[in-house]
Formats: sequence, C-alpha cells, structure tokens
Amino acid sequence: MTELADKKSRQIGALTDEPVPVTIKGDCMAPSLNDGDRVNVRKSRLYMPGDVVVYCNGNGDLVSHRMLGRYFWKGEWRLLIKADNALKPDGGVALKHIMGKVLEYKPRTWMRLKSAGFFLHFTLWKIIKKAVGDH
Repeated sequence: MTELADKKSRQIGALTDEPVPVTIKGDCMAPSLNDGDRVNVRKSRLYMPGDVVVYCNGNGDLVSHRMLGRYFWKGEWRLLIKADNALKPDGGVALKHIMGKVLEYKPRTWMRLKSAGFFLHFTLWKIIKKAVGDH
C-alpha cells in the first residue's frame, strides 16, 4: 500500500458508528450498485461473504466491491474482494484498509453462498497451483 492509502485508511479507521455517505462511480458492481448511487457505509465488527464493502486501494481511492471470504496471511486478517463484473478478485485487502460495508445492500442467501463458493474455488485453485508448481 502507498503512504496515501495508509494515511486515508487510518482516517477511515477512526470511524465508529456513524454511517458515511459515498457516491458510487463506475459499473463494476451493476446491477447491485449503479454509477451515481448514493450509499451509506459503516464499520462493522463482522464482514460476511456477499457483503459489499468499501476499502482504500493502493492509489488512495475508495473502492466498493463484494467480499468473498476472510483469511489470515503474514500476521493479519485479510478479505478477498471482487467486483461483480470482474473475472478475477482484486486480491487480499487488510482489514485496516476496510472503511465498512454498504448499509443499503443486504445480500440474499444465494449471493452469500455464491460468494463463499467463489472464495473456496479460488483458495483451492491457489493451493493446487502451489502444490504442483507454477508452470
């Protein structure tokens, strides 16, 4: 992460219970969230597969994508995040860079299961790839 992202994440991390309004830009989460939608984001103690979370990327931009799963790597918890219209996940995002989840979007059970299934698929693919070697 860049210094800008770390600084912005520390500011975001200071958020507690108050929702923060965010305007969605782009169509990577359509039709769940559309360009120009105004949503509220709030920190949460627990993020579940299927939740749409907002995080600070390496450029210091806020990004809203779907959480697929959680894993522990290099001494910290990370969330695997993916845009609905992307083929591959963004990668692991440290919890300290998560601003919160979108309050207006409540994923249905099938979306939670789909997200968890993608996380399992991606995780197994990484394990198998590592076991057989990167050819």
